[in-house]
Amino acid sequence: MSIRTSRAVVSIAEADVALHRAGVIAAWRGFKHEAERAATPTRVIGAGLIAGFISGLRSSSAGRGLPIGDKLFGAVIDSLFAGFSAAMAAGVAADEGAAGANASAAQPAPTHSASAPAPPAGVT
Repeated sequence: MSIRTSRAVVSIAEADVALHRAGVIAAWRGFKHEAERAATPTRVIGAGLIAGFISGLRSSSAGRGLPIGDKLFGAVIDSLFAGFSAAMAAGVAADEGAAGANASAAQPAPTHSASAPAPPAGVT
């Protein structure tokens, strides 16, 4: 492999890494925005109260607590995670649907006429 070929391969790889990095940064910013939007004071306090109550039910090594606490804690955490994941997915889908509807409403409807020019060669 010549030095020119190696440099070309490296520059392609660097461009791919830069593109991937930009995607990761955009995803992280979106996640932070959604986390800030979802973390209202009422939700934070409510989640803290519920988590405190359930952790009080957990059995400990000293024997305090109810034996059902561990199973209940696990079940509640699983359901909260599933509900949170579904809510996030629904929010993203709603945002994408609204963005698509706004974009299509902003564009004028295409007009078709008999005198429309033919597309350039090689374009399908």
